[in-house]
Amino acid sequence: GTSVDVQEIDAASQNKVEDIRELRESIRYAPLRGKKKVFILDEIHMLSTSAFNALLKTLEEPPPHAVFIFATTDPHKIPATILSRVQRYDFRLVSNGLLMEHMAYVLTKENIRFEQEALLLIAQEGGGSVRDCLSLLDQILASHPETLNQETVAHILGIADRTLLFKLGDAVLRKDASEALDLLQLAYKRGYDLVSLAKTFVGFLRDVLLVKILPNPDHLLEATTDELRELKRLAALSSGTLELMFHRMVRTVEEMARSSFPKVMFEVGIVELCHTEPLIPLHQLIDRLDTIEHKAGMTSKNEISLDKKKIFVEPNPPVVTKPIKPLEKAASDQNLDRHAEVLGKETQEHPKETQEETPTFEVMARQLVEKAPLLHPVALSHPLLWDGKSLILGVRSAFVAEQIRGKWDLLQKSLQDLLHRSISVEVRVISEESFPTPKESLLELEQKKINERQQEKRHAALSHPSRAMVTEVFGQGTVFQEPILE
Repeated sequence: GTSVDVQEIDAASQNKVEDIRELRESIRYAPLRGKKKVFILDEIHMLSTSAFNALLKTLEEPPPHAVFIFATTDPHKIPATILSRVQRYDFRLVSNGLLMEHMAYVLTKENIRFEQEALLLIAQEGGGSVRDCLSLLDQILASHPETLNQETVAHILGIADRTLLFKLGDAVLRKDASEALDLLQLAYKRGYDLVSLAKTFVGFLRDVLLVKILPNPDHLLEATTDELRELKRLAALSSGTLELMFHRMVRTVEEMARSSFPKVMFEVGIVELCHTEPLIPLHQLIDRLDTIEHKAGMTSKNEISLDKKKIFVEPNPPVVTKPIKPLEKAASDQNLDRHAEVLGKETQEHPKETQEETPTFEVMARQLVEKAPLLHPVALSHPLLWDGKSLILGVRSAFVAEQIRGKWDLLQKSLQDLLHRSISVEVRVISEESFPTPKESLLELEQKKINERQQEKRHAALSHPSRAMVTEVFGQGTVFQEPILE
């Protein structure tokens, strides 16, 4: 009913100081019919700071006939000065069981036949609110006033009925992906909200998991007697995969909420659930590892027995170091040939001194780069001439040549410190056709050697007999990590 002594104010729209002043003026008048005059302020947290201050004086010294009721969904936004002068009552959600009892009482009074499964669907959609449940109930009875069944409720509310949900769970737990996808397509054709269905299926997997691990989960479940019996049957079908299914389904729901193709994401998630394999218990893994160690210990160092076959582990082949071929000189440069002839005579006169004091270009280039990293362009060049006194570097591009000339003082000083004598240095840009062999620079040769060593290590790791032993113990589906090469 209505009463002139009850006044409701929307604080979200009337949140100014002037509105509170009008309220204070009306408070002074005594009630007309009742003993008290009630003022209900909805969404009280929307008041401005000035309005709260104006209301504070009235709350401190309220008239004896006035009662204030403040309603809010965000109590933390109300100032502490207001909270300290009121009594706080938190409204909590009503359980589905009490909601079903209340709706059953209303329907019985109205002489309307109903199914418990239908009431459960309405209670779940109501989200713990009595008002929302009764509103949904009125909407359904408006089109079907005589009887209330599960199929009618699911159709009007646009949600999947419990029967479809249990069929989908049965198909997934039996790992029948074909039937599960058919049921999902049926729900799609009926116009069900797939995101809502996926969230409901997460709750279904949670119910099955509770039935699986708890001896008496009735107080944690909101299900009828027949549904509880069906949940126990489905829990018996699972074999250590319920936890994995639950987490993967939660991930699917999150991906569906972000995706522009929720149906596709749901279908892929269902297929993934149907192919979920149980995790191997830790003690079984330890036993299998012990088996591998035992087999490895029973064999010799270079021979491993596997299914009455022998795999021979060949020792690492010896590393053969080939001598570096001398670089060919540019035939077109006659001055260079004469210079080399003169230097060759000097080398013949003092062969021992030259061999002891003059390093090869490769060794010298490495030492230069290690000592002065800014000289790394030297590693990109080729020695056209290196006799211990003169160094002629050949490069492919003018850019590299300019890089070397830009570090000329540093190069001269580093050579002086390294060889303890002055060295004549020259840089030349040479075309690709007249370039000496090998055409790779020192840096490119080093990288090539590194790549070859990594390929050899990777091949040795992939062909190691222990992989075959692990595959024998854990099965052909064993996934190996890619070898980490250093």
